[in-house]
Amino acid sequence: MKFQHFSACVALLLSLLAAVQASPVYDAARGLFEQHHFREAEVALRAVIAAEPANAAACHTLARAIYGRLQLEKAGKEDSEAAAKDMAQWIARATELEPTNAAYLRDFGMSQITGVTSIKKGRKILEQALALDPKDPDTHEFLAMLYGAPWVLGGDKDKAAEHRKALQELDPTRAALSEMNRLLWIAKDFPAAISLAETQLQKEPESAASLFVYGSIAATTKTNLERGLASLKKALTLPRPVPTSNSAYGQPFPVNPSNIWEKVGEIEGQLGHTEASRAAFTTAVELDPANYWAAKALEKPKA
Repeated sequence: MKFQHFSACVALLLSLLAAVQASPVYDAARGLFEQHHFREAEVALRAVIAAEPANAAACHTLARAIYGRLQLEKAGKEDSEAAAKDMAQWIARATELEPTNAAYLRDFGMSQITGVTSIKKGRKILEQALALDPKDPDTHEFLAMLYGAPWVLGGDKDKAAEHRKALQELDPTRAALSEMNRLLWIAKDFPAAISLAETQLQKEPESAASLFVYGSIAATTKTNLERGLASLKKALTLPRPVPTSNSAYGQPFPVNPSNIWEKVGEIEGQLGHTEASRAAFTTAVELDPANYWAAKALEKPKA
């Protein structure tokens, strides 16, 4: 009888958890998040959690909505710091509710990295998350970044390369975008970046992501400008790749029309096409008013 009673309790608990995660109210709030209505999603998700405090998915999605809002609104330092603490709180809550959920544990690890001294702690938690889900692209990308730090901060070039290789196997598009950023802004290895652009375009000449990579590298390195411009304009005519990150700390997916038009404006300016450059930047801002760099370019007086 005791065993039957225990089994009945377990079955009831599982059914309650399933009902919480399958909440229609949560689904509606999640829909707002997926449509990038982050502020509205944040309000809706807080209401969901108030009514369903055991909804781990709502806690995690709320953290992602807060991050999305910050990216769109370009919050100041104080607001950003307060939001970061709020994010960390909800990620910790999601992890507490579902401690073996690899995605929640991964983001909990990232939330622990608040300074140089906490990198080791965050990386250890990320390794635990990877053990739960060895095929998660986000975890490999974060570990590649953390192991790419200087050796005094626990960096390990070989381990960083291992995680970059794993990311390439799991998600080639993400890997190409991540490698582009690493080469351009961290390693500052322009020859390697130009080589990446050529290789990527040879592999996938009809991919909007590959064309964006080529055009972005051309704009930053100021090389192959005509081909870079043609690549970006072609990217605008092709289907956009679907973002694959489900992390609260994932970078905004860059292959979108606003970012492509921003890069078009950059190259047009480098080619001396002033009017075409301003027109491209204007289009970028019209598509996404939060496009900081395009808006910044438009602040410059006309030549």
